Amino acid sequence: MDIKSVLGIVFDEEKLLLAKRKDVPVWVLPGGGVDSGELPEEAIIREFREEVSLDVEVIRRVGTYTGGFFIKPVHLYHLKIVQGEISPGDEIKEVNFFPLANLPKEIPPPFHEFIQDAVAKKPPFSKKITSVTIFTVLATVLKHPILFTRFILSRLGLHVNT
Repeated sequence: MDIKSVLGIVFDEEKLLLAKRKDVPVWVLPGGGVDSGELPEEAIIREFREEVSLDVEVIRRVGTYTGGFFIKPVHLYHLKIVQGEISPGDEIKEVNFFPLANLPKEIPPPFHEFIQDAVAKKPPFSKKITSVTIFTVLATVLKHPILFTRFILSRLGLHVNT
């Protein structure tokens, strides 16, 4: 499987780091694409530096996810902050730590699934995303047509930043 995307999660028993994107203003785990010739572990370290201004090290690979049209294959890594102060990069509007028991409402699927899997601390696994179905996509289109349009535009490389 060719992994083109990586996500990183920084958490402890009480709090979790999330970033609010500029192009689609929702709270997500920081991450991004894997450059040609780059290992996924190198990509997540680079992406964290670019998106939230933190130097991190990989603790473990949580899992590899596949999904279909809306979900690219992605590695999720549990990370530890080595140094730096959180600060939003060019693609990020806000960065903050949130209590695990009180996460923001603006977290799209499948990020809740990613968070639950990481917090469970199971051995690394591979699985298909189950939280993004045709029904959740249709519900999102009906509830949040502007956000969904911005998501589709961002997938096409047309970013509407706020």
